This record gives sequence, structure tokens and C-alpha cells, in this order.
Amino acid sequence: AAVSTPVNSLYADPPLINDKENCAKILSEIIKIPYEDLLKKLQKDKRFVWLKRDLVDDEFEAIKKIKYQGLDFIKEEKRFYPNGMMLSHLVGVTDIDELGLEGIEKKFNSFLKGKKGFETVLKDGVNNKIYSEYKDWEAVKDGNNIYLTIDPFIQFSAEKTLDEAISKWSAKGGCA
Repeated sequence: AAVSTPVNSLYADPPLINDKENCAKILSEIIKIPYEDLLKKLQKDKRFVWLKRDLVDDEFEAIKKIKYQGLDFIKEEKRFYPNGMMLSHLVGVTDIDELGLEGIEKKFNSFLKGKKGFETVLKDGVNNKIYSEYKDWEAVKDGNNIYLTIDPFIQFSAEKTLDEAISKWSAKGGCA
């Protein structure tokens, strides 16, 4: 099984950040990325730089509190696999942008993904939203679902038995 769940990702608009060294120092402690790496990103002459995608809740809340001009969040979707590795060879995986890389995720990527609109936001000097406009909002469409008819209890038992046999016979792999 695979489920999409919303996550927050952090980006910077480097020209808007006045004290890049202090910002990198504070962020480094919160998101556990080396100071030098963050400073290098904040010194770029770009208007958009990813700092960290898929923030955990504690990181998100801590960054919201510091209210640094030039830092902001984008809500993204992250693929979550509640059954872990079970059926992973069939279900497949996605990359950080939810592009299917293997299995059903790849084969039915366009069917599963849907379409997103985007928002243009204008903010004041202290990062308060003063204007927003949605583009292509009428084109927004949720992705579709695919339901597999595989019994999870039988699948778990088969995979467990296979793993035990591979281990017992020191095999490189196996299939059932």
C-alpha cells in the first residue's frame, strides 16, 4: 500500500535575507544540515533555493517561530508506505517529487498523480502575505487510486517464509 500525505518543505529567497550567516547558523541547529552547506545556498544569487524538503513537525514549528524574511514553506505531498517493504517490488517507489520510479508507481504515474495549480504570493517586509492569486485552479484534479486485490496476510506469510529460506540456504535471492 502507498498513501500520499502532506508535508512542509523549506525554501529561501536569498536576496531577501539580510544576515545570511546568522540565518544559516539558526537553521543549521533546527534542520541538522551543516552550517557551511546552508550558507552556500543562502549566498546564491537566485530567487528560489530549496533548503530542506519534507520537514518534520518540530522543525516546521521551530522555523515558523523565527520568522526570518526570505524563508518560506511549500506544502508538498510525500509518498508513505505503511506496510514498509511488503509488496515493495510490485508497488514500487516514487522520488521526492512523487514521480513513479518503479512498479505500479511508475506504470500508472500519470493516473495516480493528478494535476496541481499554483499560487502567486506577494509578501510585505516582515513576511506577511498581503496578496495571493491562484493560477490554473480550475485545472486542479486529485490523483486517482488503485486498489490491489492481494491479501496482506498471505503476502506477509509468503515474504516471511521466503526470507527465512533465503537466510537458511545463504541464497542471493528468491521469488514466490
